Amino acid sequence: MKLMRRLFTWITMLTILATAAPLCAGDTMIFNYFDNYMPYSWKENKQMRGILIDIADEAVRKRMGIEVIHKGYPWKRAQKMVKKGEADALITLCGTRGDWTQSGNEVVLTLEIKIFVKAGNPKIHQLEGVKKLDDLKPFRLIDYAGNSWCQKKLIDRNFRVDLAPNKNAIFPMLIKERGDANLCNSMTGRYFIKKSGLKDQIVELAPVLEKVPFHLCVGKKSPYTKIIPAFDETIRQMKQDGTMQKIFDKYQ
Repeated sequence: MKLMRRLFTWITMLTILATAAPLCAGDTMIFNYFDNYMPYSWKENKQMRGILIDIADEAVRKRMGIEVIHKGYPWKRAQKMVKKGEADALITLCGTRGDWTQSGNEVVLTLEIKIFVKAGNPKIHQLEGVKKLDDLKPFRLIDYAGNSWCQKKLIDRNFRVDLAPNKNAIFPMLIKERGDANLCNSMTGRYFIKKSGLKDQIVELAPVLEKVPFHLCVGKKSPYTKIIPAFDETIRQMKQDGTMQKIFDKYQ
């Protein structure tokens, strides 16, 4: 039965790719990313690195046989280029970009917003009981200057937030007890804990306060809208065969 399902899946993918091939042959698909969004996408030594780059490279170049170029820019510029047809695709939250992108159905990855605290924080049991964002209003939070999510979800709603100069300074501030907690997606938190060698000093709590699904978003001016069904199927296969988890594990 498993063999039959796998055979049917690959026949479906080959059919989809054969349909899209006339648009893609001899061409290159350009993915744009935010160039300062560790561990998802960042520029290092003039090369794009990160989880999203690894996923797109594995799915599109290696498995679907379409050459790709990975480019990083400030986020507004990256989106504008796809909207104008100067680049082909993003991997991001697609809902607010539906007027100029066509998105896949398969979730590529999900950002889970969680609470990070100093190990031994006397308020840790209270924080473990948090069920929604508003439950954090009595606490003093730490984030970094320029975080638009923090500005919209916390600062503009009168949460108490002390701002670090950058992401790297957040956990050291928690350790010095300059705040009770930091909110960030779990993958980012784990990446900076690993990078800073703070595994025994920072704790990730269980509550998930928000989920943000990322999909492939192809600009409507791009010919590569035709490959979206094949990309969705490829991502499903990468989840099933463990490749997706291996990519995540590299960064946490």
